[in-house]
Amino acid sequence: MTESNTHLDPNHIQDLEKKYMGKIWKIINSKGFNKGLAIMAKLIQTRFSEIEKIYNIKNFYNVGFERQLKYYVPKKLAKLPYASPVSGDLAFYPFDEDCIISIDAKVVNANVKANKVDVDYLTLNPNQTNITHKRVLSDDNIKNSGYNFAGLGFHGTLPTSDYHFNGQKKIPIITYATKCIYNCDIANKKFKLTRLDLTCAPNQIIYDNLWAGEEIIANAKFYKYIHEQKPEFDKLSVAEKNKYSRIPESDFDKSDKIQFEKNIGNKIKIFYLDKNLKNLDNNLKNFNLAWTDVDRGKPKKKGFEIPIAVETPRLLIKKNRKDSSGKSWSGLKQKKLSSSS
Repeated sequence: MTESNTHLDPNHIQDLEKKYMGKIWKIINSKGFNKGLAIMAKLIQTRFSEIEKIYNIKNFYNVGFERQLKYYVPKKLAKLPYASPVSGDLAFYPFDEDCIISIDAKVVNANVKANKVDVDYLTLNPNQTNITHKRVLSDDNIKNSGYNFAGLGFHGTLPTSDYHFNGQKKIPIITYATKCIYNCDIANKKFKLTRLDLTCAPNQIIYDNLWAGEEIIANAKFYKYIHEQKPEFDKLSVAEKNKYSRIPESDFDKSDKIQFEKNIGNKIKIFYLDKNLKNLDNNLKNFNLAWTDVDRGKPKKKGFEIPIAVETPRLLIKKNRKDSSGKSWSGLKQKKLSSSS
């Protein structure tokens, strides 16, 4: 082992994040890895019509990119797999045994007709990060009404640390996301690669040490709603459930609610605080819930529902980092790609 210090000191974790950022980037920036990406891109381009008949073309490259990652990275870095299902697409103990590494594979279609907004954000599901976002001060005393909003939290379920495979000590879990950006024009059956990213998602211990109280979320991709609050919602009677259920736009009464705006990162969203409904979570039972407009169905129809948390956040990327010696390093690495790499 190159590191004898395996405790959960934030300076030590930062050094580990820097160390493996460099090692992972060296692998995915290699000629072999990039050749594999180009082979998959060529396969899609030359057999586009055939593939889309038997497989969702939107997910085809996602599967291929994940396989690339699982083939190349473990050969160079992994000693043993990390058994927990709560992790990214790839999780393992490295040869140095100084941490657990979780890596998630992302693909984003940069075509203007696709979800281009995710090109420059880090999007992680709860099992892929240990970052936690809690209520903020602006959730208290909404519009000087005396009512407090329960807020929209986010809780990553990946732990900040777990036991070494010998079971004798805890070591930090450090997380990364690899993202391959491409342009897929389905109508014209064209596909090309554009960019490869590697991002370090800092361990929550680092956030608590360096950036306590700072915004973590840029905006939300998906929300979690009150009917998904298990098991609390399921325990309600039918009559009680109806109080929390979706209300069509034509039936929604704003007059008995408090309208307010909330900044979700760089996005402003309008809410309507309900003076009569409290959060079902026992830890937030004294805080009020709020409604917001949600489009659902085909064709989409507007209605109002109660969000209780951010399900999939677009996280702010911490690019400018420093190690324990004060030396700068980047938490984001990028390179341009071509389908003939």
